[in-house]
Amino acid sequence: MLSCVVYTSLAALLFVLARRVAWQPLSSGQAMRQQHSVPWEYVASVFIFAVIAGARWHTGYDHASYVNQYVTLQNYHFFTRDFEPGFMLLTQAFASSGLHFFFYFFTIAAIELAAIYVALRHHPRVLSVVMLLLVLGPTFVHLMNTVRQGLVECFVPLVVMLLYDKKKLAAAILIVLLTLFHYTAALLLLLLPLRPLELKVNRTVLVVLFVLVVALSIYPVWFNGLIAVSADWLANVSQSYAAQLGRLVEVEVNMAHIGPVKVLLLTTQFITLWLMRDVSQHYGSHKGISLLIVLASVYVLGTNLFSNTTCFMQRPFELFTICYLIVAAYTVLLLWDTRRKLWAGVLLGMHCSYIYLAIFKAVYAPDVVTTPFLYNTFLF
Repeated sequence: MLSCVVYTSLAALLFVLARRVAWQPLSSGQAMRQQHSVPWEYVASVFIFAVIAGARWHTGYDHASYVNQYVTLQNYHFFTRDFEPGFMLLTQAFASSGLHFFFYFFTIAAIELAAIYVALRHHPRVLSVVMLLLVLGPTFVHLMNTVRQGLVECFVPLVVMLLYDKKKLAAAILIVLLTLFHYTAALLLLLLPLRPLELKVNRTVLVVLFVLVVALSIYPVWFNGLIAVSADWLANVSQSYAAQLGRLVEVEVNMAHIGPVKVLLLTTQFITLWLMRDVSQHYGSHKGISLLIVLASVYVLGTNLFSNTTCFMQRPFELFTICYLIVAAYTVLLLWDTRRKLWAGVLLGMHCSYIYLAIFKAVYAPDVVTTPFLYNTFLF
């Protein structure tokens, strides 16, 4: 009950606050002022989200390890493992101040959501739907789990906007700063040579690739061969990744279990891919849309290809998680704006039913995979 109430209330509040900005009739002078000011609704949204994220207790697979790391640093003044220098500096600053870990996680969550709001600040309609998908889909728990990379993921749309404004130096500096919090951010440097306005997607190619990677992911016998070929290179790049993948190869490959939650995700992803070309045409004037679509495609194809291997193989593609959310939100709005409101409601309902199915699984089939989706708090 607590999980249902918290997720539903948070999603509703963030949606209403963003929609309130979209509904406000603005004169030309007010619109100009809004370009240079921050609506109080956005500030309130970031605060509410950060409070919920900061007060959580073991929501997200890795929350316990981050809490233990923080408490150990406060009490014994050392890290039990190496982190990126920026993340270590941030953690040390909070731990040395004696602040409760609530304020630590509150600040990280506030930075994450603020980055998304800055990127989409001029598109409150899209932002409102993104908030629904973020909280009621798998992304909220994903961000609560991958704390360091999650921080990077939330800044990727802002990198996209900088590239569209031809501010490549600013984008490069931001990417370098992000690598101080998670090294996978260095992959974003590959975006710098791109010409965003020239990027296009082909529906037939996307659909064929989607079907292919889903088929390959169901029984990934090809993965062992891939790791065997690249074992030496992986060992040079990262001993940790090589060890994780080595353990995976030693286990017999099994067919992936496909249940209602997996079918739901695949269906919504297929619909989003199918309508990407229409989204690009209908909202072509929106800054960043073509590059967001390409990155969303990379996210869908990459995460599905390695979905039955190890989370470490999915990490590079998960960098574009928020890009996918934005494109999925545009897809819902496309159906609504083109007078297919019933289908828009159905698609939105499919996206937003994910967390409730995950809660149901956690209650009736609790295990280490399902229970982190439940919202718990240290407050009571």
